[in-house]
Amino acid sequence: MMNEDKKIQKTISSLNKSWRYIIQAVLILVLITPVYIFMYAEPPADPASEAVIRQAAAVQLNKELNELTDQDFAKITEFYLSDNEICDLRFLEKFTNLQKLTLSGLRYPETQIPAWRRELMKLHLLG
Repeated sequence: MMNEDKKIQKTISSLNKSWRYIIQAVLILVLITPVYIFMYAEPPADPASEAVIRQAAAVQLNKELNELTDQDFAKITEFYLSDNEICDLRFLEKFTNLQKLTLSGLRYPETQIPAWRRELMKLHLLG
């Protein structure tokens, strides 16, 4: 009878240790997942930046803004964009045949600058 009790206690003890490791692993995953999502999740495209790029493409192609198609963007091989507020260039992916891109005088919109970056700019640690 004593041997059986010891075996049962030993089994219970080993199960408790196993559960402890499982719970720790789950907690680690719960803590790491949000960090991973925050660091690697891509923010949504900026519609204002897309509008600026679309407008410049429409002018270059001599077309109305609402007439532009993906085929029109593919026709552009050289693109020049200057003196605008823009924070997202992802829309340029539609310019599949782009060979030369010139960007000058672009400003990052004040409302899009993260708070931490503004603080570093105040301290003259960032330009």
